[in-house]
Amino acid sequence: MGMTKTSTFTPTQHVSLVTLLCPDYAPALSFYAGLLNFTIQEDTEHDDDPSKRFIVLTPPKLCQLAPQMGLLVKKASTKRERKAVGNQAGDGVFMFLEVDNFDEAYGKMKGMGIEFDDEEPRQEKFGKASVFSDPFGNRINLVDRPCKRIGSLYAQDWEALYS
Repeated sequence: MGMTKTSTFTPTQHVSLVTLLCPDYAPALSFYAGLLNFTIQEDTEHDDDPSKRFIVLTPPKLCQLAPQMGLLVKKASTKRERKAVGNQAGDGVFMFLEVDNFDEAYGKMKGMGIEFDDEEPRQEKFGKASVFSDPFGNRINLVDRPCKRIGSLYAQDWEALYS
């Protein structure tokens, strides 16, 4: 798979969807759209198979400075997919869920019955963080990241870039 060809053309790019494998649609929608309040952007049946659905979920209140990123909910249908449910990132974190008010989000989530791995949130250099799991076992890191920061956990402060 060695790609050695180079080009001076660099199109604008961003990751738009990441596939979330699940044993069935209902628990995925209940957790992500119900508990985490993700928005259902699309929920349509496949033309070739009405038992398959194309479901796209996005976090609520997307940060204006960040590109839209969503989850494509896919019902595991093959042996390999069923084996990957809940283990999509191996032993690592599947998703980093950035919030602009960590204490409020953490409190509400605990109040809804979400169990965090840590007894208390960790204090990281970028702010507070705590890991929880979805109903399938995928680990999610709740991260304190105000919207004035863009990109990844390692991005520079937006104000520092343009002040």
